[in-house]
Amino acid sequence: MRNPSADFPSISDASMLIFSPPNAVPVEQRLITRPDKSTYVAPIKAAGDVSLNGFQLVSFLTKASLRLNEGTTQEGVQNRLNKLHENVKNNMLSEACLKKLNYIVDEIDRELYDEAWADFEQFVQTFPDEAAGWSQGVRIMLIELRRTAHRQYRHRGNSAGTPKHK
Repeated sequence: MRNPSADFPSISDASMLIFSPPNAVPVEQRLITRPDKSTYVAPIKAAGDVSLNGFQLVSFLTKASLRLNEGTTQEGVQNRLNKLHENVKNNMLSEACLKKLNYIVDEIDRELYDEAWADFEQFVQTFPDEAAGWSQGVRIMLIELRRTAHRQYRHRGNSAGTPKHK
């Protein structure tokens, strides 16, 4: 009769154990600006609140990016927003820059895209160095959001029907 303990190393001696991980797929590191839609909770703020810190601004811009159609444009915008997040994390944006960005984010959150566009153009001229590297993502996002809003507005304008002529 065989002794079963002779076939297996003692588990009390850690050096005798060999670790073999289970079959696993490596977890892709998700960017902070690319939330998992199944668990994403959109941030909420009061209209006109322009006291957000840099990280909160990134959260609201990420929320706006989710209004874009899924695909390369949305991914590109979110990649650029990740650069903004890195700049905020590294304290590379001045208080004046963040304050102006607050107004733009507020307008985007309230879907006032034309006003946001005008303020964004001023912002890029006023803070060219601080806007470098990430602002193109906000520009593309605003272009797409404005285009979508204008299409919906035209569609709504025709929804009342055509006037009847006598």
